[in-house]
Amino acid sequence: MLRILVICGLMKTWKWIMISVAGLAVVGGGAGWVAIQSLLKNGLSREAVVQQMEAQWNCRVELEDLKAEVFSSPARLVLTNMNIGPRDAEVAKPLAQRVPMPQGTGFVHVDSAVLQVDLPALMQKKVHVQSLGVTGAYVRDDVSVEGVSGLAQIFLPPPLAAPPSAAAVNAPAKPAASESPGSAGETKTGEPVAIVPQPEAGSDLSLRIEEILLEGVVLHFRNRQAKTVNDVNKLRLRISDVDVQQSNLAAHNTAKIELSGQVVSTGRARVGEVIKDVPVANFAFSSSGVVQPYEVDTRLLKPSATLSVKLDKGSVFGGTSTLGEAAAKDKTFEQMKKNFGIDVTDVVLGGPLQEEAVIDVTLKSSRVEFSKDTRFSFPDYVVTLRQGSWLNAEQDTHESHLLLVPSEVVAKRIVEGVKTKTGDGLADMALGIFNDGNGKLAFDIVSTGRLSRPKFALGGKAGQIEQMFKGLGGGLLKGLLGQ
Repeated sequence: MLRILVICGLMKTWKWIMISVAGLAVVGGGAGWVAIQSLLKNGLSREAVVQQMEAQWNCRVELEDLKAEVFSSPARLVLTNMNIGPRDAEVAKPLAQRVPMPQGTGFVHVDSAVLQVDLPALMQKKVHVQSLGVTGAYVRDDVSVEGVSGLAQIFLPPPLAAPPSAAAVNAPAKPAASESPGSAGETKTGEPVAIVPQPEAGSDLSLRIEEILLEGVVLHFRNRQAKTVNDVNKLRLRISDVDVQQSNLAAHNTAKIELSGQVVSTGRARVGEVIKDVPVANFAFSSSGVVQPYEVDTRLLKPSATLSVKLDKGSVFGGTSTLGEAAAKDKTFEQMKKNFGIDVTDVVLGGPLQEEAVIDVTLKSSRVEFSKDTRFSFPDYVVTLRQGSWLNAEQDTHESHLLLVPSEVVAKRIVEGVKTKTGDGLADMALGIFNDGNGKLAFDIVSTGRLSRPKFALGGKAGQIEQMFKGLGGGLLKGLLGQ
C-alpha cells in the first residue's frame, strides 16, 4: 500500500545508493591504496593485495590481474576483474590452489579500476590522487528475513583470528576449518559498516583527490524482510576536489559529489482483495552536493552531506491502486460517504509526477532533514513536504509536516459531497478551516512516530479542532496518504 513514505522511502533508497557507491569507491580506491602500501612495504603483487584486503574485511577477494607503472608520472595502478564475496575456507589457501568463487555469491564486481597517484607526495605521507576510474561495476545486496545484510557482512572486520601471512597466501597451506560468513558479528541495519579503517591515533592524514569517476554502475538490492527489490541502472558517480587534512579538519574536510541514475523499485501491496508484487517507483534522478567525510569533533570517518536531488517530470511513484482498492475491508471510506457525502474511493494513490521535483536535504549519520519545502505533484493531489521535516531510517522514526491539496476534480467532488450531506453552512465552515490561504481545499498534516507505521494528525487551524472533524479529516487524510 502506498504510504506517505513514498517520499521517505525515496530518501532511504537514495541513502542505500550512496552507501553502496561509497563502498564501491572505497573498494576501488581502497584496493589501489592497499596496492600502494604493498609496494612501499613488501613489493607489489596480486597476492599481497588480496591478502591485505582479506585481512582488513570479512570477505574473500578474487583479483585476476594487477599492473603498475610506478615510475611514470603520475604512478598508475590497474586492477582487473575483481570480485568480493563472503569469506570462506578458501581464504586460508594460496591463490593458485583456490577454487573459483561459486557463481552468484559475490556481492561486488569491478571490471577495471585505474588509480593514478602522485608517488612523491605519498612518500611524504600525503595522498594526492589525480584520478580513480571504475568501470563495469556491479554491487548487490540480499537482506535476509531476519534483516541481516549480506553486503554489510563482508565489510565487517574479519573473524578474531590471526590474518593469513604472506607465506600462507603464496605457499601450500594446511587444511583449515570453514569460517561462516558473519562470524565477526552481525548488523541488522542493512547498511555496510566498518568499510574503511579509522586513521591511527595521532596520524595526520593529508588527502587530495582531483577526481573519482564511476560510470555504468549497476546496483541490485533485495530485502526479504521488507519484501522489496530495488534496482539502479546507469549509475554515474563523480567525486571531485577532495580536500582532507586531519590536523585541520575545520578548514580541510570537503568533497564535491555528483550522482545520477535510474531506479526501479517493486514491493508487496494490497490491490483489491489480493496482495501481490507491484511497481513502487520508476524514476531517473540527478543530484549534486558537498560532503564532509570526517566528523570534526571526533575526527572519525562519519560523512555528512548537503545535497540537492532532482526528479524528472514523469517519474512514477505508485499509481497502481486506488483508495478503494487499498482500503479493502476497511470501512473508513464507507463511513465518510455515509456520514459526510464524500466518495474518494477512485482517487489514485501516487502516479507519475506532473512536474519536476527538487529535494534539498542535509544528511548526517542516518538522519535526513529537508532544508526546503519539497513539492510532489501527482494526478489526483499535490503533497508539499515542509522545510524542517526529518527522518531517521536506522532508528525507524520521523517527523514530517505536509500540506495536501486535492486536484480540482477531487476537491470539487469533496465539496459537493459535503454540501449535499451536511448543508452549505457546515461545508463553508469546513472550507474555512481546510484551505491553503488561496481558496483551495487543503489539509495540513503532521506525521510522526515510526517510519514503518506513521501516525497522522491534523496540523494548522484544523489541528485545533481535530476532534470536531475527526471522521472527515483523519480518515480522508490517512486514506490519501495511503496509510
